[in-house]
Amino acid sequence: MASTLGFALLLTFFSALAFGSTAYSKPLIASHKEIAEQAANLDACLDRQLSAAARVAFCSEVIENDPLSFSFRAYLGRAEVYREIDNAEDALRDLSSALQERPTSEEALIARGHVYLLISDFGSAMADFQAALAHHPFSAAARRGCIQTKQIGDQLGSDEELLLDCFSDVGIEPAFASLFDPHALELIQNTKDAIHWNRDYDAASSLAHAAQLDPGATFCLLFYGHEHAFMLRDFDRRTRPEAYVETTLPLSLEEIESRLWQDPTDTAALRERGLLYSTVGAWQRAIGDFEAALKTEPSSPNLLVLNATARWIMSKNPTLAQIIYPDAYAEYFDPARMLSDLDQASAAGLDDPLLHLVQGDVYRLAQADGLSEYQLRAAERAIASLPELTSAEPAMAMLAHDAHQMRAFSLMDLGDLDGFREAVGTSGDLASLWADQMSEKCPNRR
Repeated sequence: MASTLGFALLLTFFSALAFGSTAYSKPLIASHKEIAEQAANLDACLDRQLSAAARVAFCSEVIENDPLSFSFRAYLGRAEVYREIDNAEDALRDLSSALQERPTSEEALIARGHVYLLISDFGSAMADFQAALAHHPFSAAARRGCIQTKQIGDQLGSDEELLLDCFSDVGIEPAFASLFDPHALELIQNTKDAIHWNRDYDAASSLAHAAQLDPGATFCLLFYGHEHAFMLRDFDRRTRPEAYVETTLPLSLEEIESRLWQDPTDTAALRERGLLYSTVGAWQRAIGDFEAALKTEPSSPNLLVLNATARWIMSKNPTLAQIIYPDAYAEYFDPARMLSDLDQASAAGLDDPLLHLVQGDVYRLAQADGLSEYQLRAAERAIASLPELTSAEPAMAMLAHDAHQMRAFSLMDLGDLDGFREAVGTSGDLASLWADQMSEKCPNRR
């Protein structure tokens, strides 16, 4: 119960950030120019095509001058360079610094475990792999590290037997070891690695193959951090149920590319590739595909909402968006275009909670007059269009939570404190429902 309540409070906190509440505002520690400069330094720090000395210099610049924004990733980048040049001592120091910032980081724990293996400190290596496994039991890299360390220590047994032993060591039920397809776990790990290195095509390709093998694992292991992307997929499933019959396997990225090579205007293929790219955070590519599909089907309510929502997600953090997409940001951050697309989809008869939710928040981004009243009406339209939530997918429960959260802040701005308290209570209940649904859909997830 305590963990569910904590989860609900955490979700409420992040939703408050998402919908522009000033209650949790955080002062900027640097100007946009300074942030952009440090982002460029971080890119160079992680650029494997540069020399080791250059990468160390760029990483050090980030760590010394921007400790709050990018230092975690810079510590990992510098540690990787030290490991490549066999400087285990400095690699361990940087990885330990990274773990001081994020003690349960899967990536940092596994990286430090492998450095310990290089210097034959098997006990410390096993401790890191076990810590990673305890916090991230679905991690293919943590499983491999634990098995490898046991094998180096001359422990006999098959990989499956050693994996069961690894789970037993950290107090996880033996049946849990085979909960998901092991090949899907490897592909999901590949997806995460590709996302980390900004390899959009590789990430989308691994994701598609993982979804073919085990869609449940793909959802459970990628939902956190990509919640809004799964809202897009959930919306597509609601509005195009015929494309999601049980006998239809999801297309691989290679199959999608083959179809587009034969017909560049294939809207189904463009939509699917856009959804894949959105799930791995490649928003510029996703928007490009949705735009291309709209050229063939300009009045498709489904495509209009997908495109507007992708633009909305990218626009939710303007500073970050300008850093990642400096050339395209001005084009994509176009509230008037987003509202026009959403209004067109609504005029075509589409009544969907995601459409109404995005309408309300885009109105905030546009800083338009009458914001609170407009957001309140949009939130109430979203709530009215929600399906029965007792059997809903987790993405729908999260969408319902966000709609009630928007309603709550609108009522607060309008001075209706009783309505605000009632809406906040409802959003908290929905956060608990969302957590319960995730526990049911992803059993034993920690």
